[in-house]
Amino acid sequence: MAARLWRLCNLLMASFFGLAAAVQVNDPDAALWTVVYLVPAALTLLVSINPSVTDNGVWRSLCDLHSVGCVVGIIALACSLFAYAQGNIFHEEEGRELFGLVIITIWMSLCRSSANSVALVPVQEGPGRSSFGRCSCGRALPLCVMAVHLREHRAASGLAKALQNSHLTAGRKSGVNVLTILAFGA
Repeated sequence: MAARLWRLCNLLMASFFGLAAAVQVNDPDAALWTVVYLVPAALTLLVSINPSVTDNGVWRSLCDLHSVGCVVGIIALACSLFAYAQGNIFHEEEGRELFGLVIITIWMSLCRSSANSVALVPVQEGPGRSSFGRCSCGRALPLCVMAVHLREHRAASGLAKALQNSHLTAGRKSGVNVLTILAFGA
């Protein structure tokens, strides 16, 4: 049961990373961010197909290399946000990029350590332990982070649409209507 759940979680995360890569079309640095999201999409898809692939040296090397790159990106974006952010970091493109890198890093580290914890070691039930054992909280956290990321991305997209609509129809809308759209979404 736990192995099936782990495969399903990896399939969901592969879909999430694939969709994140697909929406980079309008980004000024789309090529970079498409690769940043497609690598973990491919790695997690492989884990969803065959969880024991995490023991493969090539898979581990790609995972480690990509994780190191993400950590360097996290540090660079965090320094940039610390120096230049004004207000909520999720309203800044760098803040959303930082959050995406955090999701990738957490999930890749879970995948890398999964061979011993889910696929190969049976977990026994007992008082206070579900059949998912020590895996449940560690696997649920990135999914919660992903949900928050999607919500914030949707809010930022709504704000961008509202601003674009208010700019295009500035002659027909009063300032109060534009503020209402910005406050409550399009």
